[in-house]
Amino acid sequence: MEMMSEINSVDADKAAQIARKHAIALSGNLAAFTFKLLSVAPNSQEGIWRVLCEYHARVTDTGPARYMIKVNIATGTVISIEEQKG
Repeated sequence: MEMMSEINSVDADKAAQIARKHAIALSGNLAAFTFKLLSVAPNSQEGIWRVLCEYHARVTDTGPARYMIKVNIATGTVISIEEQKG
């Protein structure tokens, strides 16, 4: 059972890194300095993870925006990104 949690933590880290790289690609250094990981969870599909994070996307933002980024850790790609309201 211990091995399973180790695999999950490695996969969760991969998912978080993919999401962070995507945020930086879209918003540059501003996202790099303000990126905050809130949660990482597997989706119901194999290899798909949901990453909840927040960061400043624009210099004019009064506060960080919250995003749900869905990633595929097998391919290293972002499947979708949604800004979370409220």
